[in-house]
Amino acid sequence: MKIKLLIVSFIFLSFSVHAQNDSIENKIVDTIFKLKEVKQRASYIKKVTKGKRHLSIFIEGEPSQENPYYWIKVWEDNGSNFVTHFHFFVYPNPFEIKFYDVVTDTAISLEEWRRQMKNQKSN
Repeated sequence: MKIKLLIVSFIFLSFSVHAQNDSIENKIVDTIFKLKEVKQRASYIKKVTKGKRHLSIFIEGEPSQENPYYWIKVWEDNGSNFVTHFHFFVYPNPFEIKFYDVVTDTAISLEEWRRQMKNQKSN
């Protein structure tokens, strides 16, 4: 399994030379960072750390025979370890993003995830 690390502030660092994947991977990174939940969390992290920490994206896995999706982690380097805030599975064809819940080991649509979060807030 090839691992690709994309650190996003304004610079993308990539440890891969597969040009055909760069386009889809850039689209994935851009799309994940545009999700309102990710933007809100990034803003919160920046605020509480007074700009010292930021969220980054790590491509944990690429599509394979067993798993036809990119496994994406949205994480923060807190100085002593990497703390994952979100997990997503991104299916490239057709382009679809699912939230991966590590507690229940299930992938759900963004719409279902948002409904669940809304229900949790109202309880």
